[in-house]
Amino acid sequence: MSLRSLLALPTLALIALGLSWGHSYAEPRDDSHVSEPPAHYNLGDVNMTLRRTTCFGSCPAYTLTIRGGGACTLRGNGRQPWTQEFSVDSTAAFNLLEDFYGADFFVLRKEYVESPWIRVSAGGNVVVLRGRITDMPHAFLTLSIMDYTRTIQTCCGFGPRSLQDIAERMDKLTDAKGRVQRQDQRDRSNLK
Repeated sequence: MSLRSLLALPTLALIALGLSWGHSYAEPRDDSHVSEPPAHYNLGDVNMTLRRTTCFGSCPAYTLTIRGGGACTLRGNGRQPWTQEFSVDSTAAFNLLEDFYGADFFVLRKEYVESPWIRVSAGGNVVVLRGRITDMPHAFLTLSIMDYTRTIQTCCGFGPRSLQDIAERMDKLTDAKGRVQRQDQRDRSNLK
């Protein structure tokens, strides 16, 4: 939709568009940084990593890596850093890799840490505001294939829903959040 079309919409329609835009808008491609992953590689050359940061609350901080064959490494950043090694089904790991391709991971912006809001004045002027929330956890998704590496940072559900879906799928596939909580409970009980 062009800016001219936006200005022709009634004010309430613009405000409604602005409220939903932060989570569902179509993201323009930024081809200035595009580098393609290799065209041919082995699944053993693939690493898919999710790193979640802390917040000013009790958000768990950890780094989860799922390799193309299904081997996983989970590193916790609790009171005492720890590492768990385990595996998931190789078909599930392959399906996750397909999700990265399906999300156009290679052409999306490198960060989605702010959300646009539209403000319309009584005179019909449209201003796009951008807001950041600094005390919320951030998620970093990284895809590495041989020498190729690309990382995208997200926060608060900003950006394409497909990135949130990938992070949630990685958590669910490995029970990462549950593993982190159980390890934190063990660490607390060992301190008593």
